[in-house]
Amino acid sequence: MKATCIPKLLSVTALLAAASIVSATDSTIFRLGRQKKTRRLRRHNARRVTTSAAVSKMFQSDATMCARQCRRQGLASRKLRQRCINKCKIRRCNRRIGQSRSRQIVGQSVEMVRFYVQLTPDDDMSKDDYFTIVLREDWAPKGHARFKELVDSCFFDDSPFFRVVEDFVAQFGISADKKLNRMPYARNEMGTLSFATSGVDSRSTQIFLNISNNYFLDSKGFTPFAVVEDGWGVVQRLYSKYGEEGPSQGTLSERGSKVAYKSHPMLSRIIQVEYI
Repeated sequence: MKATCIPKLLSVTALLAAASIVSATDSTIFRLGRQKKTRRLRRHNARRVTTSAAVSKMFQSDATMCARQCRRQGLASRKLRQRCINKCKIRRCNRRIGQSRSRQIVGQSVEMVRFYVQLTPDDDMSKDDYFTIVLREDWAPKGHARFKELVDSCFFDDSPFFRVVEDFVAQFGISADKKLNRMPYARNEMGTLSFATSGVDSRSTQIFLNISNNYFLDSKGFTPFAVVEDGWGVVQRLYSKYGEEGPSQGTLSERGSKVAYKSHPMLSRIIQVEYI
């Protein structure tokens, strides 16, 4: 009986010893992990304190400078002084943002445009509130050229932000001068040229040269891009006897113009096109 109990006692003792070792190991690992986390948290707090102190110092400097500037203006009302200080802070902040943005695109030739804004009718029009944009021709060359054209013609002056949706967009671009809003529009009058289209994104290389006033094409997406300057007599003498019975457009695209000239030998043709 005793002989059989001794191994069992030894095995129980071994299990207890192993459990104590595992428990000690777990507690050691937990303690080391907690210490590491504490050290990391202290470093993070130190950096945060340093950063917040620098930011606080920067804003305190802005407030001091703005207070001095507004004090020199001799504003009598406290409300006016506070408004002056707030606008000054925004200007200085915008200046810093603009400097950081310009550093991101250093080495590139860029153009900058500034929008002076009257936020509410109660604000004065002293050009204190503004935002600045950087034009990027490499993103959209045509959009870049069109925007410069609008700015050069003072298209945006005195125009409203007619749609401002929070956390979405601020929309503008309708001129205060109604005549300017109609300027880009052109009709399919006699002598104008427009790309042929059968719907959205269907323009290719085919062009309509309007021999008469075809105003019905305006609503179908035919936008004129040029007009005949001289040589209208030549246009009127283009051979027109074939009418709608001319060569098939599919045949022209697939087999070239030689087949068309064989079946319709009287077709007028373009010899060459060049810049003058």
